[in-house]
Amino acid sequence: MQNLNALNLSHNLLTGSNNLQGPLPVPPLGTVNYLASNNSLTGEIPSWICNLNILESLVLSHNNLSGLLPQCLGNFSDELSVLDLQGNNFFGTIPNTFFKESRLGVIDLSHNLFEGRIPRSLINCSKLEFLGLGNYQISDTFPSWLGTLPKLNVLILRSNIFYGVIEEPRTGCGFSKLRIIDLSNNRFSGNLPSKSFLCWNAMKIVNASELRYLQDVLSSYGQVTNNVLSTYD
Repeated sequence: MQNLNALNLSHNLLTGSNNLQGPLPVPPLGTVNYLASNNSLTGEIPSWICNLNILESLVLSHNNLSGLLPQCLGNFSDELSVLDLQGNNFFGTIPNTFFKESRLGVIDLSHNLFEGRIPRSLINCSKLEFLGLGNYQISDTFPSWLGTLPKLNVLILRSNIFYGVIEEPRTGCGFSKLRIIDLSNNRFSGNLPSKSFLCWNAMKIVNASELRYLQDVLSSYGQVTNNVLSTYD
């Protein structure tokens, strides 16, 4: 399969010799899209993932994968635009290795067992539109620094251990493109900053013909759309 550039094993009930209940199948090095969501795959993400240096989409959501994420995650491919690992049993901290000029537009790590803080290197992902970090054990203050990401549309932080006061923006507004934010089921205190709501103009209905919803935000990212929508719509 030397010329294979896409491997899609999602949504299967394969049995016998093709049973998708074991470790991740090894794809050819030229694979561009690796999609294996909604199976019963187990084990850790193996080290060979770091060799897929032209990969554009890595979608392993809704499996039984576990272990630590490899340190190369976020910097092994200059082409990676979709990273969807939601609905597994990954633990530990999220690697702080997202590199400058990253093409990542969708990162969804929700519904895992991660701990620690949000990796500050996410600030390098200037093309990021969707960030899903809900439903695990992040312990951190509100990540106001994410407000500098120029294209961030959706920010999911629900069901974690975020704490403290969400402070008023000191300079400017931040989150200029934000349309959806979920902070529910955390430990924030104090009042919600009124200035933020006044500033978040992308949430306001100005011209109904220009409205964009979650489907539109993710439509350019292909196969990952249905997985994300099923969780957040």
